[in-house]
Amino acid sequence: MFDSGRCGRICVMACPVMLVWGLLLCCSAATARGPAATARGPAATGEGVVHAAADVFQSDRVDMSDAVPVRRSRRDVSVSHAVHNGGELKQVAYFDGDSGYGPAVFESTCGCETVCDCPVGGGFAGPGCGIEASCGFEPACGTEVWGEPSCGCDGVGCDACCDGYDPTCGCNACCGGIGGFIDCLFPRLRIQWAQLDLFAGVAGHTGPMNFANISATGTDRRGTGSFGFYEGFNKGVGLRFFGTDMAWQSGVRFTQNNLSGAGFTDETRGQIFLTSGIFRTVDYGFQYGLVLDYLYEDWYYRSDLVQLRGELGWVNRGCNVFGLKFAVGVDDDTATTSVLNNSGAVVRNDIELEAMTQYRLFYRHRLARLGSCEGFVGWTDNDDGLLGMELDLPVHGNLLWNTSATYLIPNEGTGSGGNQEEGWNLAIGFTYRPGGLGAQSRYSRPLLKVADNGLMMVDRK
Repeated sequence: MFDSGRCGRICVMACPVMLVWGLLLCCSAATARGPAATARGPAATGEGVVHAAADVFQSDRVDMSDAVPVRRSRRDVSVSHAVHNGGELKQVAYFDGDSGYGPAVFESTCGCETVCDCPVGGGFAGPGCGIEASCGFEPACGTEVWGEPSCGCDGVGCDACCDGYDPTCGCNACCGGIGGFIDCLFPRLRIQWAQLDLFAGVAGHTGPMNFANISATGTDRRGTGSFGFYEGFNKGVGLRFFGTDMAWQSGVRFTQNNLSGAGFTDETRGQIFLTSGIFRTVDYGFQYGLVLDYLYEDWYYRSDLVQLRGELGWVNRGCNVFGLKFAVGVDDDTATTSVLNNSGAVVRNDIELEAMTQYRLFYRHRLARLGSCEGFVGWTDNDDGLLGMELDLPVHGNLLWNTSATYLIPNEGTGSGGNQEEGWNLAIGFTYRPGGLGAQSRYSRPLLKVADNGLMMVDRK
């Protein structure tokens, strides 16, 4: 008899096995027919053919062969908060703006940015840093933001964030370069590297003090020029803790001249210039500085002199500065000279010295990377004339080439000892900025240079 219950159980058990075998046979047959047979399958069944992406969009392509790039016109972007209602120009410095630390600055009228040296026509600006066409990606370039609260001595590229804006900030140029290494090595002696200038070079100069009395009566004077080397630094510090937009600068310059002596003395000439005072630097508007200069000189005499020196300037929107510079002697000095006369005997005289009172009308054009080009004309209280120029030309990175020339045209004629009252100074050197050109140094980098023989000219009374 046929057992229907048993057959049902057998069918239930056999069906899954048969189904698996059926699938395996179908796959084997498809593989044996190859790709050509598989490709014919969809066409035979009437299904859509799948093509490559290029084939799908081939008919929809736009002909761009005659297209030309659109030339963008130059954008004139004003500095934030630079103009009042009604067109009155406003001074822009530290605390102008809503943030308390100063406005976001995006300059265009100069053709380059003061901080980053990037043309802005066609550039881009992002929060805290810029992506600009000619310089790629630069921190603090484009739209500057004046604070980095996360900065510490942790190896992150802070780039001089500690400019007094954030009291919790640990150091400048954190662990980056020589400055960062020194800061991390001596955490209690950290330096704001972004406001520091280191300079050195050579200089030649002369003046009334280059002509010495070689007679007891003081009627016979012998002279020589001076040539030598100089080196020093100039440092700025913001005074924001006083609630002002001013800064403080201090610097020193050492000179070594007449290393082989002179015709009237065997002594070399050594000088120490100290400069310290306050200043205010702006993007547009009125800026100024006032410093005290001190000179210690050791040659065939020893003297100490002090002068008050200042600058008053107006900065327009074309990166041009027009103004007045002045220097007034504060403290005179009396010195005893010791020279050799024609017979080799020592001659001593007492002389009185003073720093000349000077007035200079100047024009300065700001260059990229905080460089500048300046020319001036002026006069002294003795009716002498003054001519000169200064050039701070960016060379590469943080390095500037410095050249300055000052010429004093004496009031005395050629037949009345004018050659002994003539003065000039020519200096050529370099300035290195270990902290770079971070945005935080924009207003606290020293405005006035450390005094030299062209800025502090000495005369006999």
